[in-house]
Amino acid sequence: MKRILILEDNADSREYMEWIVREVCQERDIIFACENVQEAYQYAANSNIDLFIIDIMMKTGAVNDVSGLTFVEHMRERQCYMFTPIIFVTALQDLNRYTMDRLRCHTYIEKPYDDRRVMNIIAEALLFPGKRPDRKYYSFKQDGIIIQIASDEFVYAEVDKHRLILHKSNGEADAINYISLHKLLVEIGNDDIFQCSRNMIINRAYIDNADIVNRVINLKNNLGSVEIGMTYKNEVRRILEVIE
Repeated sequence: MKRILILEDNADSREYMEWIVREVCQERDIIFACENVQEAYQYAANSNIDLFIIDIMMKTGAVNDVSGLTFVEHMRERQCYMFTPIIFVTALQDLNRYTMDRLRCHTYIEKPYDDRRVMNIIAEALLFPGKRPDRKYYSFKQDGIIIQIASDEFVYAEVDKHRLILHKSNGEADAINYISLHKLLVEIGNDDIFQCSRNMIINRAYIDNADIVNRVINLKNNLGSVEIGMTYKNEVRRILEVIE
């Protein structure tokens, strides 16, 4: 079963592309036809997309709009979509070098459409094996944008001034609007991630050692250290089975 995401703001063009894709796809394949990038981000975060068909200019009438390109740039930053086939739909000229090289675009479709050519392009793109990521991803919505972090990149999260700061293994951090740590733990559902203080949860995989007496957890890979909350000492000791 393949999952195809179409991003096209024009209703007629979107319906046409969906019809073309259905002519090529198997009956059990799933098509997500999106009219805006927010909707596309949501589907991309919650489903494993096998093919993207993206209109470069999403804001009809806006001069120099390249919303589709921006969406693809964000997709290419995610490991699970680094090599997923992408077909651009465009009326613009001279996009070959940029789309083929930097964004690794499979090809592009020019308006007005040639039905037979479009069908052949889509059929060819769907032949890609579509490797499924073995990694689990956590997704959060912030200002209409989906922030996604792989489970094995998550080091710890802390609450700071009504925001949740997600610290990653590359040393970077993402801030999202505050949600409770309890809710985050439930959504993650990973036993290796536990609460070590009132305002912090941590991934056991990144713990180098723990000093229960001084209430400090030292992290691997020079990622620093975090504090163990006074009332969490016994729970951290139990989880890590630390012998003082």
